Amino acid sequence: TITFHWATNYGAVLQAYALQMFLKQSGFDTEIINYLPFQNIALRKINWIRMRDFDAIKKERAIQRFREENLTVSAYKYRSYKVLCSAVDRYSAILSGSDQVMNFSFLQHAERWRMTPSYYLSFAGKETRKIAYAASFGTDKIPDAYADFVKKELTSFSWVSVREKSAYTMLKDIGIDSEIVVDPTMLVEKEVYEPFIGRESVKRIGAFSYILHKNQVDAQRCESKIFKMFGEKQTAAGDYSVENWLRNIRCSAFVITNSFHATVFALLFHTPFITVSVGGSNMDNRLLTLLNMVGLEDRFV
Repeated sequence: TITFHWATNYGAVLQAYALQMFLKQSGFDTEIINYLPFQNIALRKINWIRMRDFDAIKKERAIQRFREENLTVSAYKYRSYKVLCSAVDRYSAILSGSDQVMNFSFLQHAERWRMTPSYYLSFAGKETRKIAYAASFGTDKIPDAYADFVKKELTSFSWVSVREKSAYTMLKDIGIDSEIVVDPTMLVEKEVYEPFIGRESVKRIGAFSYILHKNQVDAQRCESKIFKMFGEKQTAAGDYSVENWLRNIRCSAFVITNSFHATVFALLFHTPFITVSVGGSNMDNRLLTLLNMVGLEDRFV
């Protein structure tokens, strides 16, 4: 598989872990292609240092520990698309996804001198089966400049699946058949995550807030009201681990979030929640698709 396992994001690393577990449980010999787009990762770290964002640095260290302990990755690190082409004959099948692997912004800017078709599996050999699982574009419209490219690349896939209705419609409009599927984190039973949380009975206390992106005014207003009702959950200060993040969702009386994966885990752990629209973006379709699937549209604010 090839995905955003390198992202400093709880959902990104957990969906990579869950898909890996599902494939292993299904009897496949699998590993994550350790593609680490150098420019994207380097610029991100430089920006953390320049902005003195020490929380982001600590979070990355905590997530890296989770990767090292729980993900099976290729021994070789592929720092660019050009080097990635050397993996062409190593696999009988390559699966791209999940997450926003087909995001056009990433396609344009991940590597310095050229468009980066890595997650469209342009590097795969003619005999290699190409699959997209729960892929996301991060937008509800394919830019005209990329329509021909997307159609050409995805036509060679054995199977294309996406995780939001907008992606299904976009692809249908350019003649590509796809299916809507669940995120990999929902392919495995919730017991798979229990070793990270602890099996002991824990009383649910307080409200846990996980809000992504800046200037989320609506989310902050909702957060204030929820904290008055349930009390703010006292989280372990300075603990940026994946395990603590999961524990906060599992052991809270209520969750407020604008995060897709925080919503997923609230569902899996049966934690009452509301999901707030992401202000200033067009990223709500995947949230609405998920909540429609389970009949909980009224949890969307």
